Amino acid sequence: MSILSYTPGTAVVVNATGSSQPGTIAMADNDGMHIANTSTTLYVQVRWGVGNQTAVTTDLGIPPMSQVLVRANKTITGVAAIGSAAGPTAVIFTPVILGAQGS
Repeated sequence: MSILSYTPGTAVVVNATGSSQPGTIAMADNDGMHIANTSTTLYVQVRWGVGNQTAVTTDLGIPPMSQVLVRANKTITGVAAIGSAAGPTAVIFTPVILGAQGS
């Protein structure tokens, strides 16, 4: 899986702390999300779905200075992140259009 295109201006930054921090996202015609953990030391747990989200139960854990690419439904409107310590650390959720591997 690779990124065909980004949708500029739609990235959402959630400043994760030791408690869940929510954010809203507009997926438009995107079918994936690029999620980046900018911390050099903290792990983050993230969650996404329809409506307000809480990262108390999570979809995915991301190590420090790492990023992931996930398939995501166009109906997603909410994201959340929680850090492994107080932080804050910026977690960047970017809607993307996905292509096949090697595209």
